[in-house]
Amino acid sequence: MGLAPRRLTPRPDRLPGPDRPNPRGRRARRSCRRAAALALPLALGLAATPGAWASARPAPDVALQVPADSTDVPPDPPPADTVAPGPAGPLIPDTLDAAPDTVEAEPFVLRNFPLRPDPVPAGWTTGVWEWDREGLESSRAITLLELLEEVPGVIPLRGGDFGQPQAATAFAAGAGRIRIFVDGSELPPLDGGVVDLSRTGLGGLDRVRVERRPGELRVHLYPHQFSDTRPYSFLEVGTGDLNTNLFRGAFAHPNALGGTVALTLDRIDTHGTRREEPGASTGVSIRHAVFRGERLGLAWDLRRMSSRRPEELWEPASLERTDLGARARYSWAPWLQGELFVQRSGLSEGGGDAPSRAPAEEDPLVNTEARTQLGVHASAVRENWWADAAYTRRGGPGWASSIQAVRIGGSLPAFGGASAGVERQEWEERGATESRHGRLWTRPVFGIALFGEIEDGTVGVPFWVAPPVPADSVPAAPGAGTGRPDPPPTLPPDSTGTDVHPAVTERRAMRGGIEFRRGSLAVGGAYLVMEADSLHPLGLPTDRDAPATAAPRVTGFEVSATLPLSPLMTGLSIRGNAQFWEEGAAWRYLPQRIYHARLAYHRIFFERQNLELWTDIGARGRDPMEIPSPADRPEPETAPFQQHWFARIQIRISSVRLFILVDNLSVRKENQDYPDRVQPRIRSMYGIRWTLWN
Repeated sequence: MGLAPRRLTPRPDRLPGPDRPNPRGRRARRSCRRAAALALPLALGLAATPGAWASARPAPDVALQVPADSTDVPPDPPPADTVAPGPAGPLIPDTLDAAPDTVEAEPFVLRNFPLRPDPVPAGWTTGVWEWDREGLESSRAITLLELLEEVPGVIPLRGGDFGQPQAATAFAAGAGRIRIFVDGSELPPLDGGVVDLSRTGLGGLDRVRVERRPGELRVHLYPHQFSDTRPYSFLEVGTGDLNTNLFRGAFAHPNALGGTVALTLDRIDTHGTRREEPGASTGVSIRHAVFRGERLGLAWDLRRMSSRRPEELWEPASLERTDLGARARYSWAPWLQGELFVQRSGLSEGGGDAPSRAPAEEDPLVNTEARTQLGVHASAVRENWWADAAYTRRGGPGWASSIQAVRIGGSLPAFGGASAGVERQEWEERGATESRHGRLWTRPVFGIALFGEIEDGTVGVPFWVAPPVPADSVPAAPGAGTGRPDPPPTLPPDSTGTDVHPAVTERRAMRGGIEFRRGSLAVGGAYLVMEADSLHPLGLPTDRDAPATAAPRVTGFEVSATLPLSPLMTGLSIRGNAQFWEEGAAWRYLPQRIYHARLAYHRIFFERQNLELWTDIGARGRDPMEIPSPADRPEPETAPFQQHWFARIQIRISSVRLFILVDNLSVRKENQDYPDRVQPRIRSMYGIRWTLWN
């Protein structure tokens, strides 16, 4: 392509005569135009960019190259009303650049309120089961009772569907031997001898730890722990048959209000069996922690949860539980920690969707007097050895006035480990009780590990309302049936030689066995022995009017197995456990056979692990079992044979989990734990669990 001829214009400085311009004036005008060409783009850029003065930096040297002009004739001067580009050469750096900020923000340090240590490893051999946050979100359980069902040998006790009275037992434990702890502090039973699980939810929990001892069942609930500097949100929403609806939301901020904040909402409601027994459980909780220096942490928390039930079935129909606590924990050294805590727990009628009664209509079955705790705790952990001690002073009716507890333990990696503990309770007008517990486990040798556990001693029975006693057989206890806070004293034996309601119960139990483990394969068995002077009911509305009964020595054994089926399909396995007790054992809440088996599939896909799948199908059941009966009925009552077939599918895509749950696939009509308290024939639910970091 050819180039067009360039038009030649005579240079003004070569014009003849008086028309020749002044060279100095021309150079001044040109300098002004250059300054304007530089200043105008800079001003426009600063005006269009907020904060540009604070963030501007000198531009690098850039040379504007102009092609050589063979004629050496400068370009035409621009018109007076335009601005010409700047001349060739480096750009002038900004001399008005702001000085750099000399005050730098302190980096945020993630802090967690320290938890009480418990180094005993979880496993079938030690009798400890544990779920972390990932395990809770992956579980098929939507209530605390359903989570406890996953523990071998635990029997759920339901007064109906969701919202009705709920409890769990193991080894026929009753009042005083089923205990719930939240962040190390015990939740007192308020309307019976155990905590009603319908008013204890899973919302906002970071970890759940269950100790199934031979003579006691302990459930430890731990609040949210921060693992990221971003705020954490969790949402669980589900719906299903019988107009069942689930909502659970949690929000936790690691840097708010001078510390950490966690909020939780929890609700589940249903129309119940045959759509004739509506029930609901609704709860809310808040926790705030602040830190003073590197060693001191202060926290307070408020938990409130209510249950609503049909008035024609339960009295009172609606109750609300409130727990308010505060604690301070100080670390003297990385291995030594101390704690001071205070807690107040109360129960009120109403709550949820039900109005409260007028003062004149207050029900004597409701413990309107709060139960309080003030305690100290110290723990030390050095490498593989640990010890802790606690003293708690308690107030309120119907439970121990003080508790002292000491635990020690340790492990030798080459041999195994051991732990032991002693707890002493002081009861007004009952004296003192003392219980002892110890466990031992060995390290697997050629895949074989041995273990043993023993529990022995006495515990007091916490009751708010004394069960009614037939007037023609045993004299009534002071305060029985009146709602007065005086705990019932030990009563003289009746014609069968059993106290109707003794204040203290004694038990001795032992568990020992062997386990073989090789990779994912695990098979184990254990021998069980129990004897007690009396068996107590739970004290909930389901068995509140039942007396204590005799408990002769009973023996049994349990088995547990996990069989991987990887040769058939990666991630496929069969899991099961069962307990068998000698025939004719007259122990309540102790069927001759308890079993749980399932075919499970679990696998994570792709290199980034953003797809995960769980599939379960199995059965859970028990033989007929004797249950507490009212004192005016000479013959014990029996809950019929029960069996639940269940199925679950859960898919995780990144941080979103979709689940489908089906319970009682066989559509059994007579699944019940108490007479006439039939559970739903079948229920399917589907929903979503979503974790957000925002």
